Amino acid sequence: MAGPIRVYFDHNVVDHAVKRHKITDGQVDQLRSIGKSGIFQLMLSITNLDEIIAGLQSRRPLRPEHAIEQLRLIRDVIGFGHLLKPPDQLLTHALVDFAFDLPPSESVIVMPTAMREHLERLADATRVEIEYATQIAAEVRDQIDENYEALRRAREQALRELEGRRPKRHFIPYWRDVADGFAEGYAGHVGVWERCRERGMDRLLAVPCVAMAIGAAASMVYAKLVEGRATDRGDSRDQAHAIAASTADIFVSNDDEFRRLLKRVPMIAPAVMSLEEFLASS
Repeated sequence: MAGPIRVYFDHNVVDHAVKRHKITDGQVDQLRSIGKSGIFQLMLSITNLDEIIAGLQSRRPLRPEHAIEQLRLIRDVIGFGHLLKPPDQLLTHALVDFAFDLPPSESVIVMPTAMREHLERLADATRVEIEYATQIAAEVRDQIDENYEALRRAREQALRELEGRRPKRHFIPYWRDVADGFAEGYAGHVGVWERCRERGMDRLLAVPCVAMAIGAAASMVYAKLVEGRATDRGDSRDQAHAIAASTADIFVSNDDEFRRLLKRVPMIAPAVMSLEEFLASS
């Protein structure tokens, strides 16, 4: 029997909900009701937490207060019981499992007690407690930053492999042309490229996490090289969100451009939609 539909939210959904940016009170209430209903399995990632903690540490007016509200909304809608594995672990495990023909590893873990207690303390922080809370946040973020380093190195290696390849005029031919280069970069970093290649690229690209990692990276690079899109400092976080979203049935993002970049990628697992579309279909 199939379990509940798995849903992953981009950080901008929580951010817009707190700020009521193009989101009504009624939609926020509906979001809370969905969280309580149990109809969906709402998933939380380390990347969600990282973006909130960055806001908590910000010196910009109201950002720390908004970050606390975002954390409270996540606590109320999703909860702090479970957490997706960090993006580098999701991708590494997917590649190793494929290379050795193993059953897929579990993508969700029980949130470590220390982290859960830190987050609960942060969510309950008042304005006068925020300075202390940022010290706790720094400890959590140090753990998070370590998880991005391996993913960043693998992506940079893949990009080096692709330097000099002339982009195709349309994305799908371009994606087909560069998929092997990205796959070699990621799998080579883990040390399983030869095994993955022996099993076949078509089969490798049928692995949801791998398809998303390669597809999202290729789409972002194509947007820059062919469509003239400027590199965004948030691209690395977007890629991390994309990898987390590969574990879901539905990925909800209020970033129109990010949705466009993902929707054109073949073979990705989740349906990609805005919050308004998700609420209308729920």
